[in-house]
Amino acid sequence: MVANSVQIDNPFLGSVSMGSFLPMQGDTFPMAFMGSKGGATTSGSVVFPPASPSNIPISVLQDVRTEVKQLARAYNQEQIWIMEKQMPSFEEYMKNSVITSCIYMMFTALIPGIKSATKEDIDWLLSEPKIVISTAMIGRHLQDLSSHERENREGKLLTVVDCYMKDRNVSKQEALAKFVELVEEGWKNVNTEWVMQTNRSAPKEILKLLQNYARVADDTYKNYFDGYTSPENGVATQIVALFVDPIII
Repeated sequence: MVANSVQIDNPFLGSVSMGSFLPMQGDTFPMAFMGSKGGATTSGSVVFPPASPSNIPISVLQDVRTEVKQLARAYNQEQIWIMEKQMPSFEEYMKNSVITSCIYMMFTALIPGIKSATKEDIDWLLSEPKIVISTAMIGRHLQDLSSHERENREGKLLTVVDCYMKDRNVSKQEALAKFVELVEEGWKNVNTEWVMQTNRSAPKEILKLLQNYARVADDTYKNYFDGYTSPENGVATQIVALFVDPIII
């Protein structure tokens, strides 16, 4: 399947054509397409046309392209670990999880929409500053706490909780307690880095976005409930309250 252009609406970028923004000419990505009435998915691929937006430096597009590819590789590595039931060390799993949090891919795509942003800001983001890593880990640990039971499938598939249990030789309860502790440590790091970075040359708009990323994760997985997978019991009601039935003041 060939896509000439895919339009998306982004609060930072406005209406953007993925065909002219994300990948480079000739890039092919495997995709899954949902049937028009919610039926079974069918697989295919999308070949993107040339990218030539006049207002976005080609080096920025290359950064986005690199991060999309890195994300695909990280997802693939995670699936290999899970399906082959050969979990790595917890540190190695977490290093991969920073990428699968999508933080690099999302932010390299968002930054060009910030008027004050520069190529140096993307370079700063990709230099793995502590606030970026901590923000990513908050989201991942909250998601792990909320979804490990579902993903485990009654012991048929391994999760990062199993990885930690094996690597540290601890019980499930001890592992989950540690993940709660890691979330708290992540917030401490984010808040500390916010104070420190705002007194330096770090881009303040990006710092705000990083904080909001963590806040959204905290709300989506509130009380360790997977609101992303089951939005009807949490996130959906908030969206309706904000955008469908707002309180007019």
